[in-house]
Amino acid sequence: SDKIHHPLVDLFDGAWDFAQPSDWQEWVQEWLHTEGKLASLNTAQEQGLHLPFRHALSLIQGPPGTGKTNLLGWILIALVRHAQARDEPLRIAVSALTHQAIDQVLSKVVKLVNQHDLPDFPGHCCKWGRWDGPDFDENSDEMQVEPLEAPEQVRRFSHLILGATGYGLTNLVEKNKTLPSKPFDWVIFDEASQVLMPQAMLSLVYGKGNFLFLGDVQQLPPVIRSAPLEQETSDFPDQQADDTHHTHDENLESEVRRSLLSCMLHRYPQQSVFLDLTYRMNAEICAFPVAPGIIPNYNRPRQMLLPACRSRAGSATIRWTGSLIRKNRWSWSVSIIAAAARNPSWRRKSWPAWPIAYKTSMVWTRNNWP
Repeated sequence: SDKIHHPLVDLFDGAWDFAQPSDWQEWVQEWLHTEGKLASLNTAQEQGLHLPFRHALSLIQGPPGTGKTNLLGWILIALVRHAQARDEPLRIAVSALTHQAIDQVLSKVVKLVNQHDLPDFPGHCCKWGRWDGPDFDENSDEMQVEPLEAPEQVRRFSHLILGATGYGLTNLVEKNKTLPSKPFDWVIFDEASQVLMPQAMLSLVYGKGNFLFLGDVQQLPPVIRSAPLEQETSDFPDQQADDTHHTHDENLESEVRRSLLSCMLHRYPQQSVFLDLTYRMNAEICAFPVAPGIIPNYNRPRQMLLPACRSRAGSATIRWTGSLIRKNRWSWSVSIIAAAARNPSWRRKSWPAWPIAYKTSMVWTRNNWP
C-alpha cells in the first residue's frame, strides 16, 4: 500500500521554507514603533521578533542571559496583537520538556502585560497540567495564568496561549473529540535544545503549520539513557550486511539522538537568529572565555585584575591568550581562576613549566602568569 505522507515529513526534510504574507512584516514593523517600543529590544532581539512574521518556521538561539524568554514573551504578545488587529482568533501552544520551562514563559507574558499595563490585551495564558505558580485569583483585575480545568475550555478563548508538555497536549486533544485534529495556529518550543525530535512530535502534530523554536545548542543536550549508537549497531550485525542501507540507518539513528533545535538549525540556517548580547554576566568575566560570535577573539595577551581574589602574596593578575581557550562553550566555572589567584604556591619559581588542562577547556601554563 502507498505510504501516507505526513506534512511534518517536509519539516524534518528541510522543505518548510514557507514565507508569511508580506503585510505581516509591515504590521510588525509598525507595531515595533508603537507598543513594541516598550520592549526596548536590542538589534538581534528585534531581528528575532521579526522572524515569525517572515517565516512559518523560525529558530532563535542564544547563550544564557541573552533574553530568550523575555523575547519570547514579546513575540507572543505581538502575535496576539496581530490577530486582534486582523479580527481573527489565535490559539498558540507553548511546549517544552519540563513544566518549569513552560511556566516561566507563561509567567513572563503575564508579567509584561501587567508591568506595561497593555490596554485591551485579549490574550489568555492558560496551563494544562501541573502549575507551580500562584493560585488563580478570580477577584484580581490583573492578567494571571489560568488553570485549564477541562479540554473543552480551549474553545472558550478566542486568543489563547496554552502551556502544556507534549504528553499533556496529546492527552488534551485526544480527550476532547470536539476539538479539530490541529487546534493550534502556532506550536512554540522553549528550550528546544533539550528536546529530541520524537518527543517534539507529541506537540508538533497538533499545529496548523507555524512553528517557533528557541534554545541554546551549546548547553545541556537531550538526556538519552540508552546505549551509545555504536554499541546498539554492533548488537545487530545482520543489519550491517548492506553497507548502503547501514549507512543510511546509522545517519538516521544518529540524528534522532540530536535535539530538535540542532536538527532544525542544520536544515534552516537562513531562518534563524543568534542573540549575541548577554545581560546576566559581568563584562570582564564575559570577555574572558572569548566566545566567538559574542566577544572578539583577542590576538594578543590580555590582562584581567581580580580584586576580590586576594592572597598573602597580594592581588593576582591573570593573563591569557584567546587562542588557548576552546571555542563554542558558553558557560564554565571561574572557580579555578579564583583558586589560582588565592593560592600563591601555584606561582612558585620551583615549579617547572606546565601545561595543565582543566574541565573548563582552558590550558594554563606557567608562562601565562606575569
